[in-house]
Amino acid sequence: MSSERQHLAVKLRRVASDDATDVTLSVFCPAQGASVSVEECMTCDRCEGLHVDPTETDTFLVCSLAAIPAAEEPRPPAPATTPPDATPVTEVMTSAVLCVSADTTLEALTSLFLEHGISGAPVVDDQGRPIGVVSKTDLLREMTVRGQTEEVESRTFRVHGWDIDLGRGFHLAEVAQARVRDIMMPLAYALPESAPLSLAAALMAQEGVHRVPVVSGNDGSVVGIVSALDVLRWLARSEGYLVPLASERGLKEPAKE
Repeated sequence: MSSERQHLAVKLRRVASDDATDVTLSVFCPAQGASVSVEECMTCDRCEGLHVDPTETDTFLVCSLAAIPAAEEPRPPAPATTPPDATPVTEVMTSAVLCVSADTTLEALTSLFLEHGISGAPVVDDQGRPIGVVSKTDLLREMTVRGQTEEVESRTFRVHGWDIDLGRGFHLAEVAQARVRDIMMPLAYALPESAPLSLAAALMAQEGVHRVPVVSGNDGSVVGIVSALDVLRWLARSEGYLVPLASERGLKEPAKE
């Protein structure tokens, strides 16, 4: 009998609101076939330690899987690339994902989008389960509609020490009081973490969307987000191009529109 050690990538979910950011760490458990909290994983006898990467791109737990037979049936060699119907969506998704609460103001949402360089985010409830998606398109549409009837001076945001002037066309007097729940698209679909990449591609193509939340098989909470750009990167890599996946790039990943 022999044992096998495996590095399990730690997924990070941030849920931002007006005055706080809640951070949740999870990891996919091979034994349960679903994501569990890092705290639960570290109480397991199979857990052999946690490696923390300050850049949040390569944090992982070391798992000692159950013993496997020393002699196994011979297997055919693995193909050079894995087909999309056999590639789990968790291999290409963004696992360090920024979520927002439905109560977040649009002013705070604008600051979050600018600060993190993203164009959309899942909206989650108190348990981290997705209830909608909000994008910069939703935000700009709301600003433009309200701006047609509001005569207000232009608004400036301060991000990383820089003042960003949005100009007079946005007119944020009422928008600053509006909330994410007022403009978000209610969630009509999400993908389980066991879903193949081909299903993610088919869903985005069918629905005409750029991103889909990925949820845990245990409690339905968000563990990542997969975008059309992630699918394109996977396709490029399968053809031999050196394109980093979202998991190798950090937080700034949800698809640019």
